[in-house]
Amino acid sequence: MINKITGNLTSWFLLQSKKIDLIDKNFLSNPVKYIIQCSLASLTLFTILIFENALFSPVIVVAVASSAFTIFIFPHRAISTPRKVIGGHTIAIIASVVIMLINDVLGFGFTVGELGVMGSMLASLSVGISSLVMVLTNTEHPPAAGTAFGLIIYPISPSAILFIISSVIILSVIKRGLRYRLIDLV
Repeated sequence: MINKITGNLTSWFLLQSKKIDLIDKNFLSNPVKYIIQCSLASLTLFTILIFENALFSPVIVVAVASSAFTIFIFPHRAISTPRKVIGGHTIAIIASVVIMLINDVLGFGFTVGELGVMGSMLASLSVGISSLVMVLTNTEHPPAAGTAFGLIIYPISPSAILFIISSVIILSVIKRGLRYRLIDLV
């Protein structure tokens, strides 16, 4: 009786584990492409961070890293086009600058580094406005939301803006140059 129950449980667990896809079936058919493209994302981001000496808010760097992931994992999807990558981050930058100018002019009293209620509101507003403008202009790029948020909680500076724009341009140029060699991994 115990052997029958154990056998049934074992069969049930084996059946359940087959239903759960732990490893992408496409990876097994072409592991080299997966490894190369993920390595390219890492190498490109490493190169950008070294050459641009990025000492910015981790949120800003994470936004660029998320764009690298998107570009090298989904290279042939609309979300990875230069229009959406560069456009989305540009809109996020503009929205953040406008929000901070309004903060300064109207004297909301928010100072960078002290997020609190006002900073949370301004950061959320920046993400919301940039998302709306991205949708309206067909430049939707989800990692750009990190840029909108990061530029509110980190002091906006020409060097931070230059880092973001140059990074997404570099990523887009590399992706464009390799477009015939890259595949969508998901």
